[in-house]
Amino acid sequence: MTEVFHLDRWTRLLGTFCGAFMLLALAACGGGGTGSTSPNTPTGDLIVNPSSIAIEYGTAPVTIVVSGGVKPYALTSSLQSLIPVGGVGDDGRFSITPAYAPDIATLVTLTIRDAAQTTRTVSVNVAARPGANLPLAISPNTARTIFGVPVLFQISGGRAPYSVVSSFPTIIASPVVAANGRLTV
Repeated sequence: MTEVFHLDRWTRLLGTFCGAFMLLALAACGGGGTGSTSPNTPTGDLIVNPSSIAIEYGTAPVTIVVSGGVKPYALTSSLQSLIPVGGVGDDGRFSITPAYAPDIATLVTLTIRDAAQTTRTVSVNVAARPGANLPLAISPNTARTIFGVPVLFQISGGRAPYSVVSSFPTIIASPVVAANGRLTV
């Protein structure tokens, strides 16, 4: 008797063997299980680094890295006008820089919240602007002059811009202080 070769039977048999081999290979390497591939899967504790920063106006931005927890992350600032924040990037990073130099050192708290409502905070100490806490001073504090000979005064400390009022407006009218704190009378 002659055996007849059936291509469709061999194809089905080969497909079955290949399928079984792939399932065994996936199971052996840990793949193909019931684990989620969702980007919102928890990846451990919510971590924020650094958790404390000292920064000054006019310096380079500071980058903060958020990892773990459940994405997406929400970000808020306790003083949005000083440390404005948008959101956390897809890579878990965001940068901050002060919008202005405050008159006194100011502590701002950034709060990061993940989708599971876990929160972490970053303490941001924003330095006061240089000279902001110095007392107002004018040098010299008295002067004598001859008509037509200017006298230069230097104003410092306090909070610029400065304004000056003369007790003798008929002699010293409309004194103007320059941006560098100099007053010429």
